[in-house]
Amino acid sequence: MNPLRLRAALIVGALVFTAACGSDSPAPVGPSPAESNTPGPAPAPSTGGATVSGTVSGGGQAGLQASVRLLGAGLAGVTVGVEGTDLSTRTGSNGAFELRGVPSGRVRLRFQGSGASGVLELNDVSQSEEIELSVVVSGSTVELESQERVTGSQAQLEGKVLTVNYGARTLTVGTTTVLVPEGIPITNGYRALELEDVVMGARIHVKGSRAGDTITATSIMVQQTGLERVTLTGVVSDLAGACPARTFKFGSKIVAVNASTIFVQGSCSELSSGMTVEVKGFARTDGSVLATMVKFKSGGDDGADKLVEVSGVISELSGKCPARTFHLGSREIRTTGATVFLTPCATLANGQGVNVKGKATGNGKVNASQVQ
Repeated sequence: MNPLRLRAALIVGALVFTAACGSDSPAPVGPSPAESNTPGPAPAPSTGGATVSGTVSGGGQAGLQASVRLLGAGLAGVTVGVEGTDLSTRTGSNGAFELRGVPSGRVRLRFQGSGASGVLELNDVSQSEEIELSVVVSGSTVELESQERVTGSQAQLEGKVLTVNYGARTLTVGTTTVLVPEGIPITNGYRALELEDVVMGARIHVKGSRAGDTITATSIMVQQTGLERVTLTGVVSDLAGACPARTFKFGSKIVAVNASTIFVQGSCSELSSGMTVEVKGFARTDGSVLATMVKFKSGGDDGADKLVEVSGVISELSGKCPARTFHLGSREIRTTGATVFLTPCATLANGQGVNVKGKATGNGKVNASQVQ
């Protein structure tokens, strides 16, 4: 046989033999669950790449609050890989894993094995960032229970609040303690919150600096408050404070407004005792209500265009005849060129007793048709 043909035949035969052996005995991608409690071997780190580590658990049972999950045991033998790369590893018997050299940008992690098959996206992964995840998998569902991202001393933490100590101004997310200094912004969308509005089960995003096992927060964004939404209608009493931070009562229930509260058909400065308002907001843990909206009413369904008669002593008189504005108790009275003055307009004065007839505008104000 021609030597070149003989050599080619030997090479082809070797390749066929290798392929056949590979199909009978697949190469292992990591240690079996029984081999170790540590994460499976990760690919060698690439220069400047991020490190993504964490634990993979199965779905558990609900805790004392429906929004607080009791995680199942760590899942062993789950392959965790970065889509579009050769990076992958397998979880150890405690469900732990670690991937080094993860590229920056948007990263898609695929979880495969132990009855799970799903994808989790991480956005804005940066060079040399350390990311720790707590992931719950069930079938095709992959839920991010918590994540912590650290670059140098700066840290970001996202997850559900497991415990909160209002007196010490601390809370925990996963295994991390968060210290909440006085005065840092705590927000839910455009709404400003207090630490007391953050309850167990709330989902939050924390920015701050890490020292040891503690993050000192510089800001907290509450993604899901965990607070009950309420709608109340009542008569304002015991009004206290100065705008934008005021409180009042509906009976024994305290209602608080702040700079984020939306006022409809009126303003914060127009709140007064005896006024009927509708409040929408969150029920706080202390029994009070944080108002996200206050809508002014003046009796009836909405008070608009209702004929009213009001008597009282004039206060806060302003304007020039015939367009004048004054208060009778909690009511703001407005006069126009169409108002009939049985008492001359020019003689009106603070401290003077008058009787007013007119139409309520639905926001605690009255357009006067007659003043006497």
